[in-house]
Amino acid sequence: MLAVIYIRVSTEDQAREGYSLEVQEEKCRQRARELGCGRVEVYHDDVTGEILNRPELMMVLDRLKQGGVDYFICYDPDRLARSLMNQLVITEKVEKAKVKIDFINFEWKNTPDGKLFYQLRGSIAEFEKAKILMRTNDGKRKKAEKGLLTHNPRLYGYSFDKEKDILIINEEDARVLRMMYSWVLEAGPGQYVGPYAVARRLNDMGIPPPREPKNKDKEALWHRATVRRILTNETYTGVLHLRVEDSTGVKNNRYRPQEEKISRKKRPREDWCSTQVPPIIDRQTWDEVQYRLRDARRVRPGKAIEQYMLSGMVQCGVPGCGHTMHGNRIRKKGKVKDHLEYYRYYVCTAKSPGITGVDRCASSNVPAERVENIVWDKVAGWLADPKVLAEELKDQGLGDNLKSINDEIMTVGRLMEEASTERARIIRGYQKGTIPEEEADRILLGIKDRIGRMEKRLEELNGESRRQQLMEEEQQALREAVDEFAGRLEELTFEEKQYVIRLLVDKVIVEGRNIIIKGRIPGIFPGISGPVNSVYQFDNGNRTLGGGSVQECYPDGRNHHPVQ
Repeated sequence: MLAVIYIRVSTEDQAREGYSLEVQEEKCRQRARELGCGRVEVYHDDVTGEILNRPELMMVLDRLKQGGVDYFICYDPDRLARSLMNQLVITEKVEKAKVKIDFINFEWKNTPDGKLFYQLRGSIAEFEKAKILMRTNDGKRKKAEKGLLTHNPRLYGYSFDKEKDILIINEEDARVLRMMYSWVLEAGPGQYVGPYAVARRLNDMGIPPPREPKNKDKEALWHRATVRRILTNETYTGVLHLRVEDSTGVKNNRYRPQEEKISRKKRPREDWCSTQVPPIIDRQTWDEVQYRLRDARRVRPGKAIEQYMLSGMVQCGVPGCGHTMHGNRIRKKGKVKDHLEYYRYYVCTAKSPGITGVDRCASSNVPAERVENIVWDKVAGWLADPKVLAEELKDQGLGDNLKSINDEIMTVGRLMEEASTERARIIRGYQKGTIPEEEADRILLGIKDRIGRMEKRLEELNGESRRQQLMEEEQQALREAVDEFAGRLEELTFEEKQYVIRLLVDKVIVEGRNIIIKGRIPGIFPGISGPVNSVYQFDNGNRTLGGGSVQECYPDGRNHHPVQ
């Protein structure tokens, strides 16, 4: 007689109950001998019992269909499945194959009472699985709240200490990482050194990337995505966020059909756990790099067949959309093959090519030349009187703003030091017995909340300080541009016009027939009063859009007086 043995184990089962593959196989082989089976075939999986489509299990079921099998032996019903539905499906397939079922830790009876008890065991197994998951998550959360890592995050620049569950700085990698950040910062206004350029430099220097390629025949190289991930990772400032995503069940997706695959879900912010790690990059440097990376499309637009002066700057104004409008050329209808002519348009990305999971945008294509002419006419008008523009820059008083911010930073820093001293005094009082435990807890909790609020304010102030500094740098670049270009606006090249526009304009929003120009630096435009009455018409080849207007406003949404 032939017995087919099926065994399954997962890390959590083996650690908790000793259900190792060796133990299960030994017990099942012994049972096969007791049943008089001279031959056995053993199949084993290391996949969760929640999954039905397990490789070895599928092989077992196929083997049973072939016939010649007398017994199907399994150590325990929960080794067969951790889901009642899956357990019943598997059992039904075994019975249809006319094979007898036998469990080591459970007496199988093919009777109504026996099947009821069997289903109860399946329900209990499913319940136990849920409890295991809950206990595991609780344990990870408590560990994270203590400032310990629940796993090795495998971060470039750090090594993981398994004994203490902490990260320590890898000085060799940290040196490379600081160099990457410095390269981004070395670019002046109107210039850009981004992930692609950084990756190219690292490869030229022969610096090995964080991980070797899966294909050993391929050369180990830095890639843009890897560099961007490092440049945008907040952990390098000294704060590591844990439990940001819920990835329960994701690792078993390869065994699930497409419609049952589980995707990672971002947890609510309040469920995150943050812990301190040794910082490699100071917060101010990190903030500035984020600013420059967000600015990348404005400063260095991508390559295209046609030139688009506002590449990366045009935004769709359809309510609920707000996606970038990219340059696209469309062939004119009715032209013969040898004499092709094209229109240049700005098209919403959510319309063409479309974005997965986002409804297709209903916006119209916007003629590129007309929009570019409108924006350039406005920018040229602002530059036409450099004296007024220079006076506007002078009147902003950014230096005074920066001084005020830095003064508040010093004040908040001093208050944080005082709060830390007060906390240490309360702890000493509790240790000496002069302050009751309940009172100490109450005071310490209040100090913790106060320090938390000050830390948040300090982060805001540092970000604003850096923003003010960047604004000063951009204003200096603008002054230089005024001196260089204001006297020859009609002679500027495409690249020079694009450079000036990107210094002055943050984005251009197209809302149906209206164009809204958002300025880059508040207060730099000459004050012009009057009603909105400029009308522009766009011929998109299908219909004419008329009655539109152009408005000016700051990045925060405050409108300028409209231009007549």
